[in-house]
Amino acid sequence: MIDAQLLTRSQYPANEVKELHDQLSQIQDELHESGVSHEGRTAEEEYADRLKRMTLEEGVVHEGPEVVATLLARCLLWVEIVEEK
Repeated sequence: MIDAQLLTRSQYPANEVKELHDQLSQIQDELHESGVSHEGRTAEEEYADRLKRMTLEEGVVHEGPEVVATLLARCLLWVEIVEEK
């Protein structure tokens, strides 16, 4: 189970980040999702752009697989950012 507290800390123990990355990779494999590509850009830049594009509109319901794929991509980018730092 992904530890939500890991996302709110100011410091991230490497073993916990690795465990989260492994869990996300397993989910990615199970869902047959492709990797997150951000060729020519940093993970941080891609993460910021994805946050800007994410909108919640009243009365608009997104399909479950779309929501899961979007959240998975954001989590994978977050892990990459933390691992780089």
